[in-house]
Amino acid sequence: MKELFCKYLPLLVVVFYIELDAQSNCPLEELLVSSIADVVVGDGTPASCTQEALRVALISGGFITCDCGPEEVVISITAPLVISNHTVFDGGGLVTLDGGLQTRIIDKVADIDFTIQRTKLVNGKAPGPSGHFTNQCGGAILSRGGGILKVIQCHFENNTVTSTDGSDIAGGAVYVFVEEKGIFSSCTFLGNSASNGGAIGGLGSDIIITNSKFYRNAALGRSGGLRGHGGAINLDGVELGAADKLYSVCGSEFVQNHAEAQGGASNTVFSDNVGANLSIDQCYFEGNYLRSTGAGNGGAIFHVVDDLDGGYSELQFSVTRSTFYRNHCNRQGGGIWAIINGQGVIENCTFFRDSTANPNHGLGGGVSLLVRTENRGGWLIRNNTFANNYSGLFGGGLFSNPAAPTTWQNNILLNNRHSNTNPWVGLNVNREMDVQAGNNIQWPQYRPNGSEDTRATENSYFMESSLETILKYQGGPTPTLLLVNNAVTGTGCPVSDQRLVNRSGACSLGSYASGINAIPSSVSLQGLQLGTKYYLSTGNINSSAKILSSSIFSFENPGAVFLDQGFEVMQGATLEIK
Repeated sequence: MKELFCKYLPLLVVVFYIELDAQSNCPLEELLVSSIADVVVGDGTPASCTQEALRVALISGGFITCDCGPEEVVISITAPLVISNHTVFDGGGLVTLDGGLQTRIIDKVADIDFTIQRTKLVNGKAPGPSGHFTNQCGGAILSRGGGILKVIQCHFENNTVTSTDGSDIAGGAVYVFVEEKGIFSSCTFLGNSASNGGAIGGLGSDIIITNSKFYRNAALGRSGGLRGHGGAINLDGVELGAADKLYSVCGSEFVQNHAEAQGGASNTVFSDNVGANLSIDQCYFEGNYLRSTGAGNGGAIFHVVDDLDGGYSELQFSVTRSTFYRNHCNRQGGGIWAIINGQGVIENCTFFRDSTANPNHGLGGGVSLLVRTENRGGWLIRNNTFANNYSGLFGGGLFSNPAAPTTWQNNILLNNRHSNTNPWVGLNVNREMDVQAGNNIQWPQYRPNGSEDTRATENSYFMESSLETILKYQGGPTPTLLLVNNAVTGTGCPVSDQRLVNRSGACSLGSYASGINAIPSSVSLQGLQLGTKYYLSTGNINSSAKILSSSIFSFENPGAVFLDQGFEVMQGATLEIK
């Protein structure tokens, strides 16, 4: 039921009416499992829903639900719940499993399929060194060997491991070990931590993530080696036991995650020429960072292909229709750092105010690209917008290693800069790319010392253009920047733009197809929310969201804002209604 509010909340500027969360289009989204229960835990009262009752039910397997009454119930877990038969557990959105920071919550044995849905898992903690290293991984769930793990509409919060500086210890919330698939759909990960992969850790498993949120997770390892990698996700050797050798993330948010040395949000290492592929589509990365002040590559994404085997033609890396905003690291690739041996694509993306800080080593404020074999493999950079990114040394927008064959097509580079410690190097890019396709624009034309800036391609246009100064949700699942009054068009554009809007007529440069208005007629914003976000609607906006501290949210519409039951602005957050 909607209620109309006109009042002031903490740090809130108001005059309202609130439908938001533009819909992503993720083909691998996993739906809730629906079936008649084989076992029901509880008799309708909270007291009947005990750890022991749940443990007995899980031993038998099958489809298990809970009947604990109409209100939320917390079940304290003092020893891991073992899944040893094919099982689906449905908490119905009312059950919280709490490990009390004393124990892992769920331990799934090998060769078993397990689905958990509509359940909160909080305060789980993996034990210290004992036997195989995986025993130290997975604070809430340890999933091992030869099966399929599905996690649907679950919430993970404050899960961790004992060995937070342990080598190869990963998965503060979930660790997936040599499984066919680890599937996560419509989940939230908040404040989880481990040495690597604060939210999810994996080895030798497909990891498929759709429509999920990763907020303030941390890879706490600091001692070098295999520590401090992947603030939210750390995945190695996807080819070892995975069904499809795939790391796929679609329609998901990564906000304020952090690591020590590699991948503030995501760290992945795959082998060459085995069909392994990273695919990130329709995602939002904001404020992810690396803590190290002496090293650190990949403020949001870090990816390596190794075990070289001549896979020059295979597609190994694809990031599409995604936004990178205010991600940061000390050395290379404020948004993305990637080294491959085959083919890589970055397309229909926005890089805005990402940065690398080091004045002697800071390369590629937005992106840093490399290849493992000189002049083999290659990168296609098509229809992206790079604006106001910063690098400590050079290549404020993008750094492409001279040995990395790079095709540059229909891109916008505007007002990227460097520290000017060397006034003769490129502000926007570090070099002229190998292949020009379509048309490309960049600005400024001159460096502070008066010399002409490095052209991204021989025929790139220097053009002072007007670009929006605020990222806005103006259609599609990710925020974008509109280039105003640009007469230059390209060729060979993707079928749709970053907003999932079909391009028609002229091929607009950058990630936003100019002249096509896709502002939604309504916006619906739900669940936990974090970050700096500006939503547009031509009609009403509805929200039952809980906006976390340090967030800045803006709603702009000519209709009404309805704040539904459950709407909350946490202390330290700001909401503005226009």
